[in-house]
Amino acid sequence: MKNTSATPGDFQEETQIWNIEVTSEQTDTEGKKQKVITPYSVLLKANGDTWNVDGVRIDE
Repeated sequence: MKNTSATPGDFQEETQIWNIEVTSEQTDTEGKKQKVITPYSVLLKANGDTWNVDGVRIDE
């Protein structure tokens, strides 16, 4: 099961940075479930009327 949350990091006229966390569950070798949160930073750049992903960074 995965959940995603996003918050704005920085906005400029042609660029946006979003901080995203993906939450998932993993099962260890003993069968216990653990919650894992993976943080990302996503850079979006304007391209006319649309926004394109210009870069993704895992913030671990």
